[in-house]
Amino acid sequence: MNDSPLHFGRIPFVYFVIALLIGITLAYVIPISLLLYRVLSILLFLGVFFFIGLSVISRQKNHRIFPIFGLLFIYMLSLVAWVLTWESHPSVNNRHFSRYSTTYLYGFIANQPKVTSSFLLAEFRVTGAKENSGKVIAANGKLLLRIKNTTNLHISYGDELVLKSAVEKISAPYNPHEFDYQAYLANKNIWHQQYLHNHEWKKTGRTRGNYLVRYAFLARERMVNKFNRYFKNKDAKAIVSALVLGYRADLDQTLIKAFSTTGTIHVLAVSGMHVGIVFLFLSIGLSWMNTKNLRMLRFMILFVSIWIFALLTGFSASVLRAAIMISFVMIANTFSRQRNTANNIAASAFFLLLYNPKYLAEIGFQLSYLAVIGIIWIMPMLNKLWKFSNSMLNKIYNSIILSCSAQLTTFPLVLYYFHLFPVYFLPANLFIMIPVSIIIYVGFFLLMLPIHPISEKIAHYLEQFILLVNKGLLAVERLPGSTINRVWITLYQCLLIYLFMFFFIIACRYAHKKVLYLSIISFFILCVLYNCRFFTKQRTDQLIIFNMRKNLAIGLIHQYKAFIYSDLDISDKSIQYSVIPSVEANTDISKLKEIKSDKIFRYKDIHIHESTIEFKKHNLLIADGKKANPYRFNAPQWLLIRNNPQGRITEMIGNIKKEMLLILDGSNHEKTIERFCEEAQRIGIQVYILKDNFAYVWNAY
Repeated sequence: MNDSPLHFGRIPFVYFVIALLIGITLAYVIPISLLLYRVLSILLFLGVFFFIGLSVISRQKNHRIFPIFGLLFIYMLSLVAWVLTWESHPSVNNRHFSRYSTTYLYGFIANQPKVTSSFLLAEFRVTGAKENSGKVIAANGKLLLRIKNTTNLHISYGDELVLKSAVEKISAPYNPHEFDYQAYLANKNIWHQQYLHNHEWKKTGRTRGNYLVRYAFLARERMVNKFNRYFKNKDAKAIVSALVLGYRADLDQTLIKAFSTTGTIHVLAVSGMHVGIVFLFLSIGLSWMNTKNLRMLRFMILFVSIWIFALLTGFSASVLRAAIMISFVMIANTFSRQRNTANNIAASAFFLLLYNPKYLAEIGFQLSYLAVIGIIWIMPMLNKLWKFSNSMLNKIYNSIILSCSAQLTTFPLVLYYFHLFPVYFLPANLFIMIPVSIIIYVGFFLLMLPIHPISEKIAHYLEQFILLVNKGLLAVERLPGSTINRVWITLYQCLLIYLFMFFFIIACRYAHKKVLYLSIISFFILCVLYNCRFFTKQRTDQLIIFNMRKNLAIGLIHQYKAFIYSDLDISDKSIQYSVIPSVEANTDISKLKEIKSDKIFRYKDIHIHESTIEFKKHNLLIADGKKANPYRFNAPQWLLIRNNPQGRITEMIGNIKKEMLLILDGSNHEKTIERFCEEAQRIGIQVYILKDNFAYVWNAY
């Protein structure tokens, strides 16, 4: 018998997950095609046919076909993952509502709506549609609703609605390095959205969806209201609601920033740690039942309790992952003689990805499993480095290496997605671990008690304790160098970091010299790529006219310095969302210079005066219909039209070159855009329409 830790018989689910990962990755890398989808379905059918045939042959105990049998199963799993990833896309889903011309859509609210000052945001699951001909048909798909918020607006999970159909596609990012909201929603199987006023929709009075989820949301709402009665301070109220119930609607940005910069933001999202705390509390409390006769009863109590907690948090994705993960570990520990933690964790990931392959693209899923991999793979190695005779020191050391192991396997992904690294993550996590457990336990205890002077007194002490913990985190946040910000790495660099870590850990764990050489090579390639990218940034000269809808923002990047010419303040949300990410990715943000659109500015190859910008001996003229522009500029390389100016191109430009580019932004009416496009065609110059289009980017070489 093969005793290798990588033997298929010991970790079958690890291989199954790898097969799913291959299929899901191919589904994301290869463009969606209806023809290819049908070919994949046929190949999957043939695979099942041959698999059944091999199953019949294998009864004759022909061991030669066993490897073929295994490879065929892996092949089928990859195809299943690929097909499942694509099956909901409008290009291959024949029943998707977007494939019909409809006047009305029928369906129900598929999540807990989020209320903002202007809109109510909700996922709408379509179940039917009325075509233009008046025929009602069955349809499916999901839609993001933005309903104009009013004081009497009451919508919750499961409410069935009828709405006028005026859907629009969710647009891709318009600016470099802008958050890809289209991809984010596509991972939730949402490709369309609709803006609604009150007269464009109505409730039918019926409820749809999952009864348990609806009950969970209603129960959580009642419990949040109970916390609102217990706590007076809004921060304490928001923290306890987030920790105990996963309700984050009341968290303000200052609070979120404090937890983010200290590396403890994970505690505010009910996740594996919270499920683990509940499990640990119950497991210790029921330890007396860990006998042969009571083990099954103990398992049932723990299993039901974990899933009741998951239900109360509304079956959020993070809690669902943790609940399934812990459930598999409990099942293995209770019923299996051979316990393999890696196989149990892989089994939970396997069934989650089989249920929804797009979980793989979720940041929470990636971070959760990478953290667990670090704990089960790196922590045992660190645990062997030191042993203390004092049990308390051992517990402190175990807490330290647990946090370090999880952080080590997640930090490359944190850098890639969030571009920051919390320097004081270790003391902050050690500081927060015990208080979080206390808050969760006491919070649950308060929910079980009726409103009474005694319970109100307990709530008062808990509130003061929460505020004290919050002050401690704010103090850590204010420490010098608390975070390393604006670290931008590419996907390839992120993968190379993981490749280096993988080879290095394997080399250390199994004393393998050749694998150590591979880790050194990976690290060398990583350093070369990073330095090449850094030197490229140092020599970059770039002009970016950002798509800011009706506002103006022009970025001038010159040798690792950035200049923003705009009619908005640098602190404006639109600038922070659409402009700053591009500046951070390409320059030293600390050297950013803000230039108001009505100022005169000069720096090396940059000269700004009135409505003209000279950059690297190229000229940009801004023709703004709201300003008295000094037209008749000679031979600019770019002419930017804004706010519907009345003049013609020939009146604005004295000497028009064929190389000149006409740029029309989103502040212009459609008729203005059409008029200027027609004139540009007559005089033979190119046009770039910025409205509903990606930002214009020019690189100087």
